[in-house]
Amino acid sequence: MKSHTRCFGRRAFGSLLAGSAIALSGRRAAAQSGSLDALVAAARAEGGLVFYCGAPEGMPKRAIEGFTKRYNIPAQFVRISSGPLQQRFSTEALSGQIAADFVLLAGNAIPFGREGIEKGWMEPVAKAGIPAIGGEFPSSWLRGDGVGAVVQVAPWVIAYNSEFVKEGDVPKDWSELIAPKFRGQIILADPLASDAYYDEWQTVLDKHGEAWFAGLRAQAIRWRGDGINATNSLAAGECWFHYPVTAAQITDVARKGAPVKMVSFDLTSGVEMTLLMTHPSKAKHPNAAKLFANYLLTAEGSRLFNDDPGIVGPYSGAMPKEYKAPKGVWTPPERDKLRKLLGLS
Repeated sequence: MKSHTRCFGRRAFGSLLAGSAIALSGRRAAAQSGSLDALVAAARAEGGLVFYCGAPEGMPKRAIEGFTKRYNIPAQFVRISSGPLQQRFSTEALSGQIAADFVLLAGNAIPFGREGIEKGWMEPVAKAGIPAIGGEFPSSWLRGDGVGAVVQVAPWVIAYNSEFVKEGDVPKDWSELIAPKFRGQIILADPLASDAYYDEWQTVLDKHGEAWFAGLRAQAIRWRGDGINATNSLAAGECWFHYPVTAAQITDVARKGAPVKMVSFDLTSGVEMTLLMTHPSKAKHPNAAKLFANYLLTAEGSRLFNDDPGIVGPYSGAMPKEYKAPKGVWTPPERDKLRKLLGLS
C-alpha cells in the first residue's frame, strides 16, 4: 500500500506539473498573440518602413511581398554593401536623421551593433520586444548576447562563366583554382568592401598556408571595389572566375540570363546576414520595423527570405562539411596581413 501510495503521489505530481506547463504555455501563447495584435495595429498606424540590406535584391523583395500580403503594410529597402551601409547609417545617426528602421548587415555586424547601442543609435534585438524571440526563433541564432539575430548563412562559393569554363575544367578544390591555365581570368572583390571576405581568406590560409596565396598572386588578379561589381564583370564575360561569392548573387544574375554557374567546396566560411534594430527613439517607424523583424524571424518569413540555392536559414538548409563560422572582428594588423598575401597594399 505504501509503495502504491508513493507511486500514485509521483504520478499525481507529474500530472500537476504537466497541467501547469500546459496552462503556462497557453498563457504565453495568448500573451504573444495579444502582443502581436497590438504591434500590428501600431505598425499600420505608422504607414510603412524603410530598411538597409546587404543581401541580393531578390531576398528582401520576396520578404516584402510576403510581409505586405500578410499585414497590408508597405516596405522599402536600399540595397547597399556592408562597408558603405555602416558609413551611411553612422553619418545619418550623427546628423540625427536615421532613415533605416533596421539593417540587415553582413560583416562586422556585432561590433557595429555594439557601437550603435553604446551611442544610443540601436537597441539589442533580444530586448526589442520582438514576439518571435523567446518564441519560435532558435536562440542559437542570436549573436553577441542578443545584440543581433542571424537571419541567414550564405556559405561562400566559386562562380564561373560557363561560356569559357566547361564542365570538365571546373575546379574541384582550392588547389585547382590557382592552376596556371586560369591566369588573368580571375576577378576578386576588394576586402575593404566587407570584413566578411577576410573570414574566407583566413579559412583558406589556415588550411593551405601562404604558398597557396603565392600561387594566387601569380594569377594576375583583377580587382573590383565590391562583390556586386565583380559579379557583374563575371556575367559580362570579363573573366572566367569570381570568388568568394554567395550563391544568391550568382542566382540573381543567372535568372536574368547570364551564363554563370557555381561550385561549392567543403572547406569554406560564409556570410552571416545579421538583423540589427535602430533604437525606437531614433527610428521613424519603430513598430513597423519590429513587426517586419518579427516576420523575418518566423519560419514563414525566414523561408521566403532564404528561398535560394545554397542558402542556410534558421529553419532550413545544411552547412558545408568544413564550414568555419565567421570570426567577425578583424584588427588592422590582421587585415593588413591578409591584404599583403592577396597582393594588395
